[in-house]
Amino acid sequence: MMEFMSELFKVGGIFVWGILGCFGFLVFLTLKKVKELWLGQVDSTKVRNLLNESIKNRKFDEILLLAKNYPKSAVAKIVEAGVTRFGRDENHIYHAVSATVSEEVPKIQAGVAAFSFVANISTLFGLLGTITGMISAFKGVASEAAAAKQTLLAEGISEAMHCTASGLFVAVAALVLASIINSRATKLTSDCHAIADKCLEASGARLYQNGKTGTVMNRNVGAA
Repeated sequence: MMEFMSELFKVGGIFVWGILGCFGFLVFLTLKKVKELWLGQVDSTKVRNLLNESIKNRKFDEILLLAKNYPKSAVAKIVEAGVTRFGRDENHIYHAVSATVSEEVPKIQAGVAAFSFVANISTLFGLLGTITGMISAFKGVASEAAAAKQTLLAEGISEAMHCTASGLFVAVAALVLASIINSRATKLTSDCHAIADKCLEASGARLYQNGKTGTVMNRNVGAA
């Protein structure tokens, strides 16, 4: 692998450096989104089950404690926004939960489209390297002495193929990662909306426990 990389930068031409930049940006994006979408995220199934149990028992201390243990989790922030306001006006609870969803969902989706951008740009860099390599090959063949033609042709084709291979490698990696990241972001977004609606249901149970009158608001935060 190291031998291939050494040869790549030796004969790949100037556009290989652009492909290298795309690869470095891809690594940065991947680490950033893994940190945001996987690390520190609470299990949404566990939250949903605990919320169902809290609604049934009309006791919400345990779910609030769980949310506070995951300060970077979007789902946990939504739960905390709702549970800490139980007992207040339903409109207040609804708007607090909706505001948290509106704040957290864009953070989840941020940067996902950049993976496709990297795939497209790296492919274009590879194509440019292919074209310039072939131009160099044919230019050398047309202008140099017969003895040097074979060497120049081989060097030009080598540059073209190295750029093509490296550009496609980065593009394929970016598309695979884009699929994985997008799937995770979509799941978290769906979980945020589902948990938000469940929090509103739980707030109704809390109001009922406190002996307050009023009808639980039948609003879908996921559609807000």
